[in-house]
Amino acid sequence: MAQKIKYLDNNVTYSQGPFVMVEVLNDWRIEVEIKGKSYPVLPMIGIYDMLRENGFYVFKGRDENMIESTVDWLNLQVNNMKIVVNEFGQWIPCLDTGIGDEI
Repeated sequence: MAQKIKYLDNNVTYSQGPFVMVEVLNDWRIEVEIKGKSYPVLPMIGIYDMLRENGFYVFKGRDENMIESTVDWLNLQVNNMKIVVNEFGQWIPCLDTGIGDEI
């Protein structure tokens, strides 16, 4: 179940994962924790690319159920280490380098 917060919420405690649903003027959008900050931010462009590659095309709007399922999927990718935090505290897709893959 995706965590829902208000746009002006500060000191957010991330209870479901780094990705959250943010309510903005009766719409919802996806935001993500940035390490060292007390509020979420918009995801890096690579996250949007990852979503599109996996059939997700709605990143904001009034369809609360669609945004919720997208946030749940993103947090699952974090749990599966398909999305990782970089040295700047930003969540990014984990690039598959192929190193160690069997031929």
